Amino acid sequence: MQGKEGCPNEEFYRLVNQYQTRLMRMCYMLLKNRQYAEDATQETFLKAFLHYGTLRDKSKEKAWLMAIAINTCRMMLRSRWIKHIQRSLPDPEEGRAFQPFPMDEIMLHIEVERLPYRQREAVLLYYYQGMSTGEVARCLNVSQSLVSSRLKRARKQLKNALNGGETHE
Repeated sequence: MQGKEGCPNEEFYRLVNQYQTRLMRMCYMLLKNRQYAEDATQETFLKAFLHYGTLRDKSKEKAWLMAIAINTCRMMLRSRWIKHIQRSLPDPEEGRAFQPFPMDEIMLHIEVERLPYRQREAVLLYYYQGMSTGEVARCLNVSQSLVSSRLKRARKQLKNALNGGETHE
């Protein structure tokens, strides 16, 4: 079986095995809910499977998948149903997902989650996924200078928050 644009099963399984954890972690940090992150990750792989033939440069598959995941998360956040559910139900996984890490890493994670969405996207792709500013710019469909600006503002906010200062401007 192949997707519309020709993704062989072996290639699809390789993509899932190679990127599932990274995508899940990034979606979780964007959506702040484990179940939504699982849905977004699954939706990302479904879209990748169906549109694999549109990927022209296989060496950029990580950036391609991250872009699909970010767009999927954005669509989920725009959904009225999710906005309603987010206000009415607490996340049962909240506070448990990152406990095995040292306290300073937990505090950093909490502060990254508090960043404005656009800054959080840039931070997750640049620091957590190890992408260059150029790759992040292509992934988010913005200029490289805008990515650098978002990262600079995010670093400033994180530094202030972690040093006991004001967390947001």
